[in-house]
Amino acid sequence: MMKCKLFGIFFLLFVHISGVAQDIHRFHFNENNPDVHDPVMARGEDGRYYVFSTGMGIGVMSSADMKTWKREKPVFDHAPQWAVDSVKGFRGHIWAPDISRHGDKWYLYYSCSTFGKNGSAIGVATNSTLDPQSPHYKWEDQGVVIVSHKRQDNWNAIDPALMPNSESPLLT
Repeated sequence: MMKCKLFGIFFLLFVHISGVAQDIHRFHFNENNPDVHDPVMARGEDGRYYVFSTGMGIGVMSSADMKTWKREKPVFDHAPQWAVDSVKGFRGHIWAPDISRHGDKWYLYYSCSTFGKNGSAIGVATNSTLDPQSPHYKWEDQGVVIVSHKRQDNWNAIDPALMPNSESPLLT
């Protein structure tokens, strides 16, 4: 009986330590091999490459050569209030951004959700430049595009992807 208890304690300790070690590795920023969720990349008007990813406020990185990356400030300092009000339990961890340029503006679509729930929303922010050094750099949230409601809708408003076509773009 004592052996079973000791085995159980060591097993749980091993599982906990393994999980902590994976988390430390998973979220360690490495400028030569950044590890991010749901990345989307665009080449800015300054010639640099910009990656936007799932994270608090939407993660942003830039690179001149796509080999060495620099972490930039997130798109949002705080979660958009409309998202906090619309999605119960949402705390600012924004998912699966999608970036595109139309005319003289960049459009950044993003998901606001809580894991495993279909009470979610897709929002959009705009900016005239991707270059954080530009005096014109400023992400402006344009608000909600669509919302799915828990226990009401049989679909989930997550993972936006803009598909251009000849008539008008489609959001999937």
